[in-house]
Formats: sequence, structure tokens, C-alpha cells
Amino acid sequence: MTLPKLFALALCCCALAVHAQDESSVWIFGPEGTGLDFSGCEPEVFSAGFDGFYDLMFEGSTAVTDFEGNLLFFTNGERVYNADYQLMPGGLLSGGIFSFTQTLIVRQPGSNSLYYLFYPEAQLTNDAGNLFYAEIDMSLFSGSGGVLSSGNILVEQTDADMTEKIVGVPHVNGVDTWVVTHELGTNCFRSYRVATSGLVTTPVISCVGPTVENPSGTSNGNALGELKASPDQSKLAFTSWEDGTSALFQFDNSTGVVSDPIPLDITVEADYNTSGYGVSFSPGGSKLYISANTPLNLFGSATTTLNQFDLTTWEPEAIQASRTLIHEAGANGRLFSLKIGPDGKVYCGRTGSSEYLGVINEPDAPGETCAFEFNGLYLDGYTSTWGLNNQPEPKDVCTPTAQDSTGGTDTSLPDLWLPAQRVFPTPATDFVALTLPWERLSLYNTTGALVLETRFRERIDISALPAGAYTAVVDGAAYRVVKQ
Repeated sequence: MTLPKLFALALCCCALAVHAQDESSVWIFGPEGTGLDFSGCEPEVFSAGFDGFYDLMFEGSTAVTDFEGNLLFFTNGERVYNADYQLMPGGLLSGGIFSFTQTLIVRQPGSNSLYYLFYPEAQLTNDAGNLFYAEIDMSLFSGSGGVLSSGNILVEQTDADMTEKIVGVPHVNGVDTWVVTHELGTNCFRSYRVATSGLVTTPVISCVGPTVENPSGTSNGNALGELKASPDQSKLAFTSWEDGTSALFQFDNSTGVVSDPIPLDITVEADYNTSGYGVSFSPGGSKLYISANTPLNLFGSATTTLNQFDLTTWEPEAIQASRTLIHEAGANGRLFSLKIGPDGKVYCGRTGSSEYLGVINEPDAPGETCAFEFNGLYLDGYTSTWGLNNQPEPKDVCTPTAQDSTGGTDTSLPDLWLPAQRVFPTPATDFVALTLPWERLSLYNTTGALVLETRFRERIDISALPAGAYTAVVDGAAYRVVKQ
């Protein structure tokens, strides 16, 4: 990307949105490749036009965008597709199958073309349990990307059986990412670090909380169910499919250690298994939501619930006592994956060829004031299934594009092109700082090459860079940085 294009992009971002895009502003899920595009904040529905069995985005759906909200690629855990909805070269994943709860895409820090895709082995039999990863290079094939390798084993079953629970959590340094998973048959988490040097394959292991085991002994059903992190990266929570084993934890994103477990009861009906599946924190972290279902009971009916827990105090009894049923319905109202959208709402995947998603409109509000709508978002005739999108939760939420009195877009620029004294020292030697709130910074040299990228730090280390002029892009605005 050239600097003129970079400055034009900064202008465009300032005019058309009041938030910086993250890397998950496009979701693709469902039988037709149903999509939601949040680049304008309010979701716009589209479709990849899929109609084949092997293209089914059933669960484990994950899509990743660039920082400007442009789709790069997406996966159903068996296949990887490029932005043109075509199978990427090498995109038939070794060891992959389209039905498991979660997959995860993580960009290599310091690169704007290399990505890791983490995907488990589907828990169809007691023989499953590996955790795989693929490597993807978006610079290949004229920028449409290709899979360099797949079927790389991160955790082999001879070492540990793994669940289908995977979540990405930004490291405290704002650059690296923790890939957190959970073993099957134990109470152990594994945290793997993706750093500027690459994937660190030695995990941080934390054995805390309830054991995720197979109560029936005939399936790996408890391997299913989501693992999610709170937007502030301080907490984790998971649920399980076969018996509803669920728990809440503290997470240290500087060390990868999981601690302070609080088991949660999400029982729907006494004497019947409760199948937990979807998990989401609220954007402000004050609430936790878990979707759960039961199979047919003696009366031939099934039940689904959407549970809310209040997290304003870290007291196990108080959190359990705060459980509120936000929604309760029969078999036709089943809810599955839960996901925070860039607009701050929580979206709920539905089954039964549903042409709607459920929506929690005010997820930080208590009880029914969270304003859950069962038919919250119409999918324009397309349908959903169990999954939505498993990229890390947005830390900040957006607001829709402003409109002027004539109904057109307000293109007046906010005061983001700050005076030079907001960047100091000028010139700099080893460190530089910005005197404004910011979330993510990308630093480009005079050729437009990305030379540094970081999330918020008080001081930005530029000691390794040669002397010269650079452009820092922060929240869609550009700032001059000079190193002597």
C-alpha cells in the first residue's frame, strides 16, 4: 500500500465511521454462506452463494478481515475460501471436517500476510482428540491467498485428548495472541502464544475448575461447546454439550495462566441432560450469557434457554444466584453460538432453517431489560445454523455512520489530524508516544511497507528501526513520526 493510498484511506475512515475496524467485521456462516458485514457498524446481510454439502458453514465458522474491514478469507474447518468465495489453493484442510464447535484465525504479529488457522479434530468417536493448525499466506496468488500447509499437529492425542473449545485472547503487550484450548477428560487448559517469532508450541498449562469428561462413555459430547474470553481479556468461560458442564475463570493475559474457577449450573430440567453450547460475555463484561438445550423428555418436548449471569461481584454463590432465564422455548426455538458484534449487540445462532438470528440488544443490562429479541435480525431469506464467527471479541463498539439533515452521509472530518506536538519527542530516538487515546497503531515507512504494529502502549519502541520519517496510522488517522 502506497502512502497516498494510506492517507486516502485515513480520510475515508474518518469520514465514514467513528470507530477503528477490527479484524472480524465480516461473518460468514450457515448453509448458503450467509454473511453479515459490519463495516458500516449496522450489519448488512449477504451470501456467498453456497449450495453444496461440503460448503456448509455448519459450525466452527470463522472469517477474518483486514483492518479496514475487507474480507480476506474464511473457513468452515474443512475448507478455506478466499474473498471471492472460491476454495483457496491448498484450502482442503488435512485433518479437517466441517462440524466442530470452534476454529480460530490468528495473524502472525509483524506481518500483514501470514496467518495461522487452528482447528480441532471433530469429536465423532472416542478416537478423536488432535489439535491441528494450518499456515496461510495472503501474498500468494495475486493477493487472494493460499494455504502453505495444513494438518500440522499442535497437540497429538498421545499427549492429550482435546475438546473443540478454542479462543484467541490478545496478549497484554498488544501484539501477540494467546490461543487457549481445553483438554478432554481433564480440567486442564492449554495456552499457546503466537508471537513475532512465530507459534510457540510449548503451552502454559493450567489445571483448574471442573473436569470436561464424557459422562456417557459412548461419545465425546462434552468436547462440544464454546470457550470465550471477555472483551477486556481478564476472564474466560466455557460450557459443554453433553451434560452442561460450565465454568467461569480469571485469565492473566500476560502469562497465559487460567485461575479462580467458578462452576456454573445451567440445568434446564431435572433428570435430563442439559446441552450447553453458546457462550458470550457482554461488551462491558458485567454479564455472562450461556445458551442451553435439552433433548426430548418423557412428554415429547424439548427446551432451550438463554441464561444470564451477573458478574459485578466475583462471589461464586452470588453469581450462581443471579442466573436469569432471558428466554425459554421449545424445540423450534433452539439457540446455539453467541457472539458480540462490532455494534455491541450479542447475536444468537439458531437452527431449524431459521431465517433470523436472535439478538440481545442491551447485553450489559440486567434481566429482561437486556432486550432480547428471538427474531432479532432477518437474514433476507438466508438461514443460520449453529455457528457464527469465532474471532476474538471486539474490545470497543461502533456507532452507525452519522447522517446529515438531508439524509446524506456527514462527511465532515473529526479532529483526528492532530498537531505535530501530539507526537513526541520529535525527532525521536528509541521511543515515541502519542498524547491521545488509541487502541491499535500501524507504522509504515516511506515506501508504504508495514514496519511495526502494536496495540496500546504508553511508549512505542522504535529502537530497532533505521532513522527516517514514518507514518503512524491510528483509528483511521495518520501522524508523522521522525526518528533521528
